[in-house]
Amino acid sequence: MSSSSSSIISKILVVLIILCLGVSFKKTFELMGHHETHIAQEAIHHEAMGGQSISVDPLEHEIMYIDTIKDCIPGNGNDNNKKKKKKKDKCGTFIPNEESGIERVAFLAPPGKTTKMLLKFINIVLMKGMKEGKDGKSVSAKTVIEIISDTHMAPYGYGKTHGYTRIISVVPQPLLMGATDTLKAAVESLSTLSTVSTPVSKNDITLNDLKAGLRQQVRYTCRLNHIAAHTAIWSIGLEDFAEIERDVLVDLAQDFFELKPQENLFNEVIAEYEQAVADDKVMGDDDDDNALVRLNSMYAEGESLLRLIQINNSKNNKNNDKNSDILKILDAVLLDEMKISKNLTAWPCESFWTVGEPDNRLEISPIIRSISKAMSPNCDAPHTSCFVKRDKCEFNGDE
Repeated sequence: MSSSSSSIISKILVVLIILCLGVSFKKTFELMGHHETHIAQEAIHHEAMGGQSISVDPLEHEIMYIDTIKDCIPGNGNDNNKKKKKKKDKCGTFIPNEESGIERVAFLAPPGKTTKMLLKFINIVLMKGMKEGKDGKSVSAKTVIEIISDTHMAPYGYGKTHGYTRIISVVPQPLLMGATDTLKAAVESLSTLSTVSTPVSKNDITLNDLKAGLRQQVRYTCRLNHIAAHTAIWSIGLEDFAEIERDVLVDLAQDFFELKPQENLFNEVIAEYEQAVADDKVMGDDDDDNALVRLNSMYAEGESLLRLIQINNSKNNKNNDKNSDILKILDAVLLDEMKISKNLTAWPCESFWTVGEPDNRLEISPIIRSISKAMSPNCDAPHTSCFVKRDKCEFNGDE
């Protein structure tokens, strides 16, 4: 091949390379432009839909609520910074059926997923732990303790009234996670009822529902605080459970249930817990044994619902300030609840049914109404009796 031919071919190759590079750069700039346009459009959409991002964080004054939460741990007279401890002689452990000697232990929490992780762990502790039986001999704690998981609040009164030996209170932490989790659970429950004529979805949850749901969470804790004055109660936050060291958690459970000393209890519980995870091949998201993973999932679900409420609130209130801060609105609701309840000390606590807006507390949506029903005392439950007017009214949905 002549040198002139080689030169021509080389020039053609150079031209082709330049053309290819030109096309490549053009595509790159087009993609960059599209990306920037997409970001700009999202920003415009975000601005139009009601302002800043929103997340499931503790409210500004939530510490006021946290400081009121009470425990009543048998044999524990020590105080800590978070919870007021009651001495052993005040932490009643009434057994409804003395002949059987079976303790009735309630897992109480508002409707939702908050009890699932802790409940599985506690069941394993009771399976491996030992307790003194009726005849004085050591038996598996599981054989003398019945766990009752419920959303219905225990009625006012002592053990003979509510029928529980001990109560584990799963505290919403932060409050917004509890409120959003309960609202989602209520929608899911209503959507399965044949009596509901109009289908309900998360899109139907309004800002007023969120405010009402927050009031219900606070009032639930108010009720439990009164019970902690005389009944053994262990209050544990969902976030605390996910992050606390498991040996500490086992020790706390051992104290609360008054189990016999066992040197190897922690190792046995952890081994069983890990085996349960390995054996469960069909776990759904709701039963995820990785507490932090489940907690993060609940955070994400809560934030998704908050954003949806924020968007819908902006659409439905076009004449109002679109940049109104929902978290500040909710914090004001919390402060109002703390004021009304005198920092959750007033008796009786405000009703689960009067959580509407201040101009008409009884005006609540079907979603909130279903939560009120699920939280109210069940006066027909075994070993339960309601003698306080507030309990009777809530049970009947009259208040």
